[in-house]
Amino acid sequence: MRKIITIGESTYQIHFSGNNPRCSFPGGVILNATASLAMSGIDTFMVSETACDYFGNEIADYLKNAGVDTKSLDRFTEGATTLNIYTPTGVMQYGTYPADRFNVVWPRIDENDIVIFGGFYALDASLRERLFEMVKYARERKAIIIYLPGFPHHPNLRITKVMTAILENLEVSNLVIASREHILDIFGSEDASHVFKSNIEFYCPNFICLDEGNAHIFASGKTGSIAINDKARDNEIAADASFLAGTAFSIINNDITCTAIDSTPFDTWLKIAEEGVRFAANTAHDSRTIDAAFAARQAADIAPHLSFQP
Repeated sequence: MRKIITIGESTYQIHFSGNNPRCSFPGGVILNATASLAMSGIDTFMVSETACDYFGNEIADYLKNAGVDTKSLDRFTEGATTLNIYTPTGVMQYGTYPADRFNVVWPRIDENDIVIFGGFYALDASLRERLFEMVKYARERKAIIIYLPGFPHHPNLRITKVMTAILENLEVSNLVIASREHILDIFGSEDASHVFKSNIEFYCPNFICLDEGNAHIFASGKTGSIAINDKARDNEIAADASFLAGTAFSIINNDITCTAIDSTPFDTWLKIAEEGVRFAANTAHDSRTIDAAFAARQAADIAPHLSFQP
C-alpha cells in the first residue's frame, strides 16, 4: 500500500490586519499539504516536532482531524511551539526548542512511497544530520523524494552557509518544487529556466516552478507551463500547499514508480501539474486544506492505485 511521509516544520500562524489579529491556524506549506493528502484517502505520516502547549495541541488536533498519522510527531515539554506572526511590516517568529531535538519515531518506508521534505527545516544544523540520514535511507528504499528548497526569507542568513546542504538535498531528490521568490532568494535569479539549467538539472532532472500565474514544468528534456487560475491564487501559501498535495496525489494516481519517474512522458508531467492546479483551486482557505467534498471525490478516485505493483 503506497503511502506518503512528510518531513517539515509544524508552526502556528497568526495574521494581523492593521493592529488587530485577523485569523490564526496551523500553517506551513508542508504541514497544510500533509493534511490535504490524508483527506484525499492516502495513508499519510507527518514527521515533525511541536511543544506540549496550547498551540502544539492545536497543530496535533488539526493533523489528526484530517486523518494524518501523528506517531512521528515529537511532542517536547522543554520549549514552546513556533508562532509565525504576519504583520503589515513583516513576519516575526517566536518559539523555543529543547537542546536535544527531533526525537522522532520514523515511520516505515517502502518502495514507491513518497517522501516530501524541505524548507529551512531541511537545513537547520541542529537536526539536519538525523533528518538527512532518513531521507537518504528513503532514497535507498526506492521511495520517490520531493524536495521544497524554499523557506521564509531570513535577512541575516548568508545563503552560502547552507548552499552545500541545499545541493545535497537536490541530489537525493526525484522532483523539486519551488516558487519564483524562493529561487530568487537561493540562486539569485527568478528566471526558472536559467535556474533549472544552471543550478538544478545537474542534480535533479525534474523541476516545477510556481509564479503568480503559472506552473512551469521542466522534465523529460522538455519545458511547458500550466496556467494557475485566479481562484488558486487567492491565498498563496494555502494554494502552494494544495498544489504540492495535488502533485504528490497525481504521482500515485498515475501509477508512477521510483524507477520510472525520470522517464515519465512529458504529457504525464503536464497532467501532474494540472492536478496540482486543480487542488489549489479547491482550497478551503479557512482551513488551508482542500475542500472536504473535493477531498472525498479524490479519495474514491485514488483507491485503486494505492496498491499498484509495477
